[in-house]
Amino acid sequence: MCGMREVPSSSTSCREHHDDGASTPAIGLPSDGNSLVSRLLPATWYSVRFTAPVETGRGALSGPALAGSNRGRIEHFDRSTGRCALLPRWLASLRRRVFHIKAVTRRLLAEHGVPSASSYLAQDADHGVKIARRLGYPVVVKPRGRAGSAGVLRADSDDDVREAFHHALVDSVLGLEAWSVTGALVEEYLQGPEIGVETVVCAPGQIRIVAVTRKTLGPEPQFQEIGHSVDAADPLLHDSALAGVVTAAARALRLSRGVLHIELRLTSDGPRVIEVNGRPAGDLIPLLVERATGVNLPQALAVLAAGGTPDLAPTRSEAAAIGFLYPEHTGYLEQFDVHGAMRHQLWLERLVWTRDLGTQVTAAPRSSIDDRIAHWVVTGPTAADCAIRRDMVADHLSVCVSRPAHTTSCAK
Repeated sequence: MCGMREVPSSSTSCREHHDDGASTPAIGLPSDGNSLVSRLLPATWYSVRFTAPVETGRGALSGPALAGSNRGRIEHFDRSTGRCALLPRWLASLRRRVFHIKAVTRRLLAEHGVPSASSYLAQDADHGVKIARRLGYPVVVKPRGRAGSAGVLRADSDDDVREAFHHALVDSVLGLEAWSVTGALVEEYLQGPEIGVETVVCAPGQIRIVAVTRKTLGPEPQFQEIGHSVDAADPLLHDSALAGVVTAAARALRLSRGVLHIELRLTSDGPRVIEVNGRPAGDLIPLLVERATGVNLPQALAVLAAGGTPDLAPTRSEAAAIGFLYPEHTGYLEQFDVHGAMRHQLWLERLVWTRDLGTQVTAAPRSSIDDRIAHWVVTGPTAADCAIRRDMVADHLSVCVSRPAHTTSCAK
């Protein structure tokens, strides 16, 4: 059965409802049945096995960890297999064409009247200034491609727009510069809390909201995400206005099947879309969803890819949260550690150091997700409990970063 929170039909089966848009051209997963598993997945599904222990500055903390050259790259972890599943090649290509070219997404949302930030494509910095003046400051300047908030900056003046435009063209993360396209987007700045809606499209017209992710952002002008929280009892799961916007966004992009991470801001005028990501969320959000609700989103994606019907019925009613540690200043990482008995708490699902000693880390406002020094996942009965526990872990971490002038600063 495909979930308990259905939009808009009250049916619980992925196969029971098809709306009038089912015959329109659709962007989605192929539907050639179970043969997809044997014919495609063994040859094209990427995975990375987790093998390294969680290192501290003085020893090792046992548990799952990101290892090797990709330790800073957090993807979709499946505890049952010990693997980090990425997208098949054909679906990754689709994502590059539709979702990573953000101007295309914006155009489709606007054509279908989906509430989202006003957005315009600027070919150069001077053009960007003209757009910003027309929108009114502040604005947001972002690359047409990329991910992980790389090159996304708030701009409060003409000079800010010109500087942000430069960073939108040159800033990168995780090697995504190979997907870059010319120009940058200048967008309306939306005020309000930022959330992610973890959504499954089981079939045309069958859209399920599985969870809501509450995001914690670092200081502007960047929009770095420093934490996420998922609560199975989040009241937004029953918000009709939010459900309507999420449904409209999925339909505007003519998605037939897949797992989506839809980012929105809750403004005074209602929910408005920031981005639609045609994939499960990063930052271990699928793990938070599983810990809070029992729903396994990577598994749901695999079932959909095989032409099956995923089970999205919640089996838990708890909460989970993740925190990320960024450097306070730019320099080289000299020492890190966790103090006290924090590592033995049963509610600490994992604590992972994601940068090696001796590597350079960059502080805000030029940091990226590559500069995260650590992340940790906590669980609890409610989101409030998880927020307290996430802060407790942060208070027990110590990091020493040498400054360029060869002095060393330690933060605890």
